Amino acid sequence: MAKEKKKRVKPVLEAVDETGQTKFARALGSVDSYTRERGLKALAKWLSAHEDVGKDDLIKIWKGIFYCFWHSDLQPVQLAVRYHDAFVETMRREWFGIDRLRLDKFMMLVRRIMHTMFVLLASRGWPKAEVLHCCEQWMALLLPNTSGLGVGLSYHVTDIFLTELEGAAAEAADASDLDRSQAREMGVEEGQEAEVPAKKAKKPKDGQPSSETLVLLLSPFIRALSVSSNPVLVQRLHVDVFQPLVSYARSPKSAPVVYANLDARLLAASLFERGE
Repeated sequence: MAKEKKKRVKPVLEAVDETGQTKFARALGSVDSYTRERGLKALAKWLSAHEDVGKDDLIKIWKGIFYCFWHSDLQPVQLAVRYHDAFVETMRREWFGIDRLRLDKFMMLVRRIMHTMFVLLASRGWPKAEVLHCCEQWMALLLPNTSGLGVGLSYHVTDIFLTELEGAAAEAADASDLDRSQAREMGVEEGQEAEVPAKKAKKPKDGQPSSETLVLLLSPFIRALSVSSNPVLVQRLHVDVFQPLVSYARSPKSAPVVYANLDARLLAASLFERGE
């Protein structure tokens, strides 16, 4: 009886050969999601081991990335949330090892990723499922299971959270104003009556999160404030998150646009529910 030959399983990707051809593009452009995921992991590993990559190879790799995105079934906001998840987990794991000379640039990176995530959520109308998913990541960051894991990152996120939320919401408001302005101009050009509000609101509410969404966004910080045993984190939560919110509740006319829909009573109820 003849021995059954074992079929040699080729790696998904192979190293770039002498002619510059690469299998990255084929793996990344595969219709099979599992192959694409393995291709992305292999590509990341390969790039980290090669400092000098030729232009021809980069063009082939980017062609693969293009078709990887082409075959993706997820909506852009879902892809961004996954990207955000992986980023937060990586930062939590590696933050402790960042030296002081490199700390500033990683702090800026965290700030930019958070801002971009808020901009995307705002552009999609603050979808509840994606907002909730982000909140779960922030909750794990503020209240990690492992003591001391990325505690400095928790402080940084607490420091910048409101600033980046307010900035992203302001961008969304500006974009909404521009769209309405262009629509009115088109209406006039076409001989149609433009819809102009009788009274311009000082704080436009269009495109801004609802009061329920705002409370959901704040829920990780509310939870951390009520249960954290870290006095430094609790102090930062008071100073950087909740004191500004109290101030805005007292003077709503001076509050950033993102709080236009905020119901102070709903926020207070959520705080009291957590024992604050």
